[in-house]
Amino acid sequence: MAKIELLAKFTQIALPNSHPLLKKVLNYAKKHFSQCHMLSSSLLILNDTECFKKNYLLNWVYHALECAHEKDISQYSLEEILQKSHLPIRIKIIAQNTLLEKIEVKVLTFGAEYALFITKHPIAKRFLRQKFSGYVFLETQDELHIRGDSERFWELIVTLNENKIVHNACLYFIYPNGFGKDSYTTLAERKLRECYKALGFIKHENFSEVKKRYLELAKTYHPDLCDLKENKALYAKRFAIIQEAYRHIKKHA
Repeated sequence: MAKIELLAKFTQIALPNSHPLLKKVLNYAKKHFSQCHMLSSSLLILNDTECFKKNYLLNWVYHALECAHEKDISQYSLEEILQKSHLPIRIKIIAQNTLLEKIEVKVLTFGAEYALFITKHPIAKRFLRQKFSGYVFLETQDELHIRGDSERFWELIVTLNENKIVHNACLYFIYPNGFGKDSYTTLAERKLRECYKALGFIKHENFSEVKKRYLELAKTYHPDLCDLKENKALYAKRFAIIQEAYRHIKKHA
């Protein structure tokens, strides 16, 4: 799948090795940029002062992919892409037989202003940091906390109802909130469901898995282990929720 992506240190044009545009793009880059470096599966353009030429290249590729009716060319507009033309450009060549890595990301929502993503994968975390820039208020090894009260915040959440292709990886979003309408019939069952959700489970797990997850989270969020003073209150709040959920499951599951 052909795509244009804005990454932290460069703009990436990803093209399958069989794409009809690839040869033209590589030839243009080698002809017009002096600082081109061919790697095993990509070409780097490092000319920092050649923004005009890079604008032309990005503009040309974007419209060529549009004319070829490529889907999901970029999550960014052409204007946003051109604003980053001062960055190096990486032309990534994707082998046809490259298999997509499936990355699972759990999405938990708490009320109307707070959501939590659970994933340890660096590609998924980088994608989420970029997508929710300005909303992230806490990040740990496998959790990303975001908060916002604007309409735009929930528009971004809703866009995660479909899988996302990022760097030959497929981000698969699942929602532990959705246990199904008939999964509980009493307040007690609903409370139990919320406790499983607080620990990041999509379904009722056996207690050994619950305990393992609890110990991981308790070690991560114990306030005494927080290095940043300004985050201690956030850690303490999350730690209290984890403890309460674990104790309730231990007693009632």
